[in-house]
Amino acid sequence: MVDFSKIITMPDEEEMPMAAEKKVEYGTKPAQPEKKPEAKHLEQKPEQPRPAENKEEPDWMEILDKVRPGITVKHKMFGNGDVVWMDKAKKYIRVKFAVGEKQFLFPDAFVNGFLTLG
Repeated sequence: MVDFSKIITMPDEEEMPMAAEKKVEYGTKPAQPEKKPEAKHLEQKPEQPRPAENKEEPDWMEILDKVRPGITVKHKMFGNGDVVWMDKAKKYIRVKFAVGEKQFLFPDAFVNGFLTLG
């Protein structure tokens, strides 16, 4: 029979501490990495008041009151077109361009600059 005690040697208990026996200091924070200073170009500057624009806000009520079926409007991409339909709630309009009919939200298409009176 083979005597394994001669082949395998175990270290003394004093030489090898167990994981649960490691000294742990409670109440201290782990070391935090040092914070790098932020770049100066990334610092936020206080907002400067913008200079007053020369453009005056258009009178939307006056412009939108003119929109009705039969009136010509202009689109940025499609060019000139005629309003052919407006729903009763005045929420949608349909415009006939050379490329076909397109439906738009009213008055958003005018306010956002997609359509203008032509």
